Amino acid sequence: MGTVYIIGLGPGNEDYILPIARKKIGQVGHIIGAKRMLEAVGRQDGEVMGTIEDTIAFIDEKEQEGEVAVLVSGDPLMYSLARSIQQDERSKEWYIQMIPAVGSLQMLGASFGITMEEAKITSIHGRAVKRGTIAERVTENRLNFFLCSKEQGPSYLAEICLEYGISDVHFYIGANLTYEQEFLEEGIPEEIKGREYPSLCVVAIENENPKSIVRRAYLGDDAFIRGKTPMTKEEVRVLALHNLNLEPDSVVWDLGAGTGSISIECARQCPFGEVYAVEYKKDAIDLIEKNKEKFDCMNLQIVEGKALQVLSELPIPDSVFIGGSKGELEEILEEIQSRKQGIRVVISAVTMETLSEAITLLKGWNHVSMLQVNISKSRELGSYHILEPQNPVTLLMAES
Repeated sequence: MGTVYIIGLGPGNEDYILPIARKKIGQVGHIIGAKRMLEAVGRQDGEVMGTIEDTIAFIDEKEQEGEVAVLVSGDPLMYSLARSIQQDERSKEWYIQMIPAVGSLQMLGASFGITMEEAKITSIHGRAVKRGTIAERVTENRLNFFLCSKEQGPSYLAEICLEYGISDVHFYIGANLTYEQEFLEEGIPEEIKGREYPSLCVVAIENENPKSIVRRAYLGDDAFIRGKTPMTKEEVRVLALHNLNLEPDSVVWDLGAGTGSISIECARQCPFGEVYAVEYKKDAIDLIEKNKEKFDCMNLQIVEGKALQVLSELPIPDSVFIGGSKGELEEILEEIQSRKQGIRVVISAVTMETLSEAITLLKGWNHVSMLQVNISKSRELGSYHILEPQNPVTLLMAES
């Protein structure tokens, strides 16, 4: 078993390279890193880093001959190449030792005198992090540190804060830290939005009044504006919502939305998420509009059309409720499966035909389960009360 050192070179300035890192760099027989890194440590004989696969292949070949060092920028323990190396099957044959370094987030904290005990750390550099997720984290945590990209920098974060009404927070911004061109700035979202910043920034957002997001209770049927459009009844709705596994930042599709009762509940429970109510009947769309306005669900988007006509335009969902498919259930499920793994799907089946079709189509899906809901409600009969049964509904749950 060969030894592989993953060595952090810090924020960029050579003064921040730790002595132990320099020592190991001088001892190893084989070394790989970006050209500028190899030059900075005086190892022009090293291999210039290419793709991740090329890097791992180099390690796999050279570790049999002796110790190998992989140079990474910043701290290898923080969003670096280290995890990709560890997750590769070939790495099981290596003894991996990491040499940490001072990272850009630490330098940002030091520049403004901000300690990091309470910090929530998020990378939006080359990562698909939802806007709602960012807003949720800023809302719930006193201090958030962000590793940014050129497109998703301080202005982008400020826009998100203002979009979700988070204005009473303070930004600390740093770029080119430890270099002569070091850039530091602080301010509030209104001052930050729209400004140009260096390509690679780090940002800390301080919220002196964080608050936990508490999901609001379920609504009764009588809370909704009703028409002749069928509506998922409240008892079934509660069980369906529970099985959608919603998070505050979930992206949800409600297909065959009807009056929008499921869509409204999802929008209320996902205040930092996005909910798409798909419906093609004009009367139903009018009802969804009215209920959206009544409950002030600004994160609910109403999409007019049949599901297969519009799904390609919608973002990848975390959860999907299918209340109606108009004979297109197979194609809808195929579209969901084509998006990504792990999408949670709940299908409401009232007729035996829909139930039979759904059971057949969900073969091969993950975590398939069923729940039949039989509800009886009381009504007066003279001076007595009787329990009057409603039509049973079967909920089918699965993950793509």
